[in-house]
Amino acid sequence: LEALYLIGEFYFNRDFLPDAETYYKKVLGYRESPIHDLARYKIGWIEISAVAYPASISRVLRPEERKRSNTIRGKTA
Repeated sequence: LEALYLIGEFYFNRDFLPDAETYYKKVLGYRESPIHDLARYKIGWIEISAVAYPASISRVLRPEERKRSNTIRGKTA
């Protein structure tokens, strides 16, 4: 179990995120343990990294929230 997580870490630290995700998901296939939380955390980061995050946020936010968000970042709407 720990070996699978460490292999995932190897790939994660080298930005081979699909390979890392594969090994983190293998960890989740075993009985619940503290390593599951770490694997879930890393899968979350991989999912965030896999998406054009700012673009996805702008699609989700309503126009008034986009305007407020841009104002906070110093951009004009």
